[in-house]
Amino acid sequence: MSMASQSTAPNYMSIPVADSGSVEPVKTLVVAPWWRRAVDGLLCLAGTLFNIVFFTLIVVIFLVSLAANTVVCTLDLVVAPLIFGRKWLGWKHEKKIVWSALKLDYRAAQFYRDHALRFDAIEAATTDRQMTKPLRESVKAQIEAVSSMIDGGKDFIDVKDTMSLSSVVISTIFFMAYLVYFWHKGFVISDVNSKVHDALAIILPLLLQEELAAGLSQVLLWWKWSNYDNEDIWTSSDDDEDEDGAKSPKPLTEEQRLAVKAKYKKHKVAFEAHVNQQCYSVGAGAPDMTGLAAFITALWTLFFLLQGYIVESPDHHAWMAPTYWFFVAYSGFLVAFCYVPFFATSSEQQKEEFESASASCEAFLFINHMTQLQDHVVAIVTKEGTIPLSAARPAIRQLRRQAIHQMDTEDVVSYALYVLALSTYDFFSGEVNDMSLEDFRATSAGAIDQPVLPPTNHYAYYWAGCLGEAVDQGNVDDVMLSFLVQLPQEDDEAVETDGVVVGDMSEKEGNDDEGEVETDTSEDMTLFSMPVMGIHTFEDILTERNITEMTSIIDSPLVQEKKIYMLPDCDDLVCIGLEVKIMERYIVSIYIVSESGAKFGRGRVYSSANELKSMVQVAAGETPLTFVEVAEEDQMRAFASCTLDIDPTVVTKSFERRNVDDL
Repeated sequence: MSMASQSTAPNYMSIPVADSGSVEPVKTLVVAPWWRRAVDGLLCLAGTLFNIVFFTLIVVIFLVSLAANTVVCTLDLVVAPLIFGRKWLGWKHEKKIVWSALKLDYRAAQFYRDHALRFDAIEAATTDRQMTKPLRESVKAQIEAVSSMIDGGKDFIDVKDTMSLSSVVISTIFFMAYLVYFWHKGFVISDVNSKVHDALAIILPLLLQEELAAGLSQVLLWWKWSNYDNEDIWTSSDDDEDEDGAKSPKPLTEEQRLAVKAKYKKHKVAFEAHVNQQCYSVGAGAPDMTGLAAFITALWTLFFLLQGYIVESPDHHAWMAPTYWFFVAYSGFLVAFCYVPFFATSSEQQKEEFESASASCEAFLFINHMTQLQDHVVAIVTKEGTIPLSAARPAIRQLRRQAIHQMDTEDVVSYALYVLALSTYDFFSGEVNDMSLEDFRATSAGAIDQPVLPPTNHYAYYWAGCLGEAVDQGNVDDVMLSFLVQLPQEDDEAVETDGVVVGDMSEKEGNDDEGEVETDTSEDMTLFSMPVMGIHTFEDILTERNITEMTSIIDSPLVQEKKIYMLPDCDDLVCIGLEVKIMERYIVSIYIVSESGAKFGRGRVYSSANELKSMVQVAAGETPLTFVEVAEEDQMRAFASCTLDIDPTVVTKSFERRNVDDL
């Protein structure tokens, strides 16, 4: 065979032959039926519309809450005196109120407005007797205000119990049916039957009154507890430092002083933000909007009747069409607004929050209100700081004494326990257990180790810091709530006011009976030596009210859980553990050790930012003591054996009389 023939002959070895097993199937395009494509398109459109409506609703709710709060507060604080809605307080007070309102600090403006006349009386007082009445009335107002805020939470939960989602859904169906009917008429107003509006006027306001009231309360509650610290807008955060970074020794300007104050109060504001969130969760301070909701629904009925008049009117004035469309938008907004409370916490969950946190909210709100009142009193007496703080100490002491006298026994005990539990928070660093508050709350309570607990130190800054003390270039009042700060030591002696001798803060002498544990009250805090508002000890409070039973303490509404412990091998000492809730995921355990047997009062007090444990070790001298929880079936009997070591001779001693010459 020639070379030419070989070149033209087919070479079958070089021809690729596809393997029948590897042949890919022919892909065919499957087209969905037309109805399926139509459904997919409608679902996609519906999802897009839902997202748009949902986010629009969120924005509208925020804007409505802002607008509602602004309008209500502006009318109440600024416009009301102009239309004789409230008594004119004078230019001096009205200017302060308007200035606070312009800074959006409505809480401060409202507080000042409510107490302006009392502040005038305090400023005009020249004797302790003249000072007593306005201070007493101011303290009473704070106690009533806090109580009304807690009652507002209860009423708000009751209103939410009356809500029904089915009512809102049915109302939505009726309103959508009206819109479809209106669309079928080509949006021609004159073609609409007036009986449609008559039906809507009967159905919608009747179905949605409770939901509207709950929605209004919810919106105002959101705004009330939003933590908006507007002082930073008006002050600079610049520190007064030289170029080398050292602090300048020259006196601070007013702007620099406010900047230092803002720096030191940072952790206090952060703590208040968390507590505000808890107050919101329990509904504290929720306004009763049932009256306003009734007015809005009555106005709604009138609007429907006006719509019926417009569609039947033979005259077509220029105002009719815009008014009719405004009423349509008004109705649509109200129907959509009634969904608002269903996006918030349910009433059942809110009831649980209220039961567990209302007592701690009440304690903090009382401290917060009294701090505002005390700061105003100090500013008045010292003439905005131009007079030394020592001039205000008698007024502060009298203010705190009035608070103790007017509080119920239950409230005083809750206050003392709350302040003791709050000592676990470091206001200087914002830390709990050497962790930031946010990290601590994110940590599971069971994962926190509990070391040997040191006794509460009587000379820790939380307990020993004095009102007016300087902290760097700031003030201790900037770091802590001023009502928590103690009065200076030189004032901690018996003070006679109007001839009545009040208790002092001197250390109580321990009982030297044999067999009792010797407690170093000069450093380690005991139940009896615990300060209350800086003018009394807890023993003074118990003695004044003739409280001799330990149940008054362990059954306090602030206590979430209680346990009783004993030494593993003897009955010489007893320890009671009380669990207090500062806020959600911030639990503090207070351990009170007896002085001997089941007698309490002069034994050490311990606190730990942790849940109660079944076994606890506490420092007591060189060797720590280990306490083990009493078996559950014996706990009630063990609690019943606990008593307070109140000296009966003090309770039954003769009463001091006022000096006749001073009357």
